[in-house]
Amino acid sequence: MNSFDTLWRRAASRCGGTQALERLLSDVSNQNDLPLKRNNQCLALLTQCIFETGFNPNVVQHKWPGFLDAFLDFEPHELLALPEQNWDALERDPRIIRNPAKGRL
Repeated sequence: MNSFDTLWRRAASRCGGTQALERLLSDVSNQNDLPLKRNNQCLALLTQCIFETGFNPNVVQHKWPGFLDAFLDFEPHELLALPEQNWDALERDPRIIRNPAKGRL
C-alpha cells in the first residue's frame, strides 16, 4: 500500500502542484466542522469520486441513479449480505458503468 505522502505527491502532480491540489480540497478547521454522514452516504460518495476520476464525470452523473439502485443505496449491511453471484452479475448490469478489465487488479 502506498503511503499518504506518496499519494499526496501523485495527486499534486496531476493537479498542477500542491497549491492547486489544496484549492480543490474543502476548508475544514477541525473535525467538528465536518458534516455528519451515514456509512452508506460515505461509501456512495467515495464510489462516485473514484468513478469520476476514471471516467467522464458526466457519464457517471448520468448513470448514478442506476448505481444507487444496483448497489442497494450503498447500505453496507445489505451489500455484505449479497451472494457472490450478485457481484458477478454487476459486471453485466446496464444500470452501471461496466468495465471488468478496469476493475480487476
